[in-house]
Amino acid sequence: MQHFPEEIEVDLLERGIDIADWWNKTVDGEGRRVLSSRRLLTILKFLPPTSNFQNAYRDDWTDDRYLAVALVNELRSLRVDQAALSGHEMEMVPIKSPRQQESEQAEIEEKHRIRAGIIAQLTDLSETE
Repeated sequence: MQHFPEEIEVDLLERGIDIADWWNKTVDGEGRRVLSSRRLLTILKFLPPTSNFQNAYRDDWTDDRYLAVALVNELRSLRVDQAALSGHEMEMVPIKSPRQQESEQAEIEEKHRIRAGIIAQLTDLSETE
């Protein structure tokens, strides 16, 4: 519950479950917990991929969103092609998911790290000659 508490609460409320029953250790008429930790974890584990919690936990898009964005990116490509056919220049700027952006940033940082290492080695070689 430390991570994504608001997303969890909304998803549970949409399903008629009050997280306060878990937090307050509410018991039913037979003395059993209304919402045990085991049951809460099971519910969270099997929430649909479109749920608020799953989106926050995954830190990326659902398959449906990927599909929708792919269509938008294709339309953007088509517009760039049409502009080129009519003699205009237009840049295609695709929409990227958080995970794609993170991956690209990591790749850029790795290239910079490798380049810096090569420059350092060349500098060491030139100083020893």
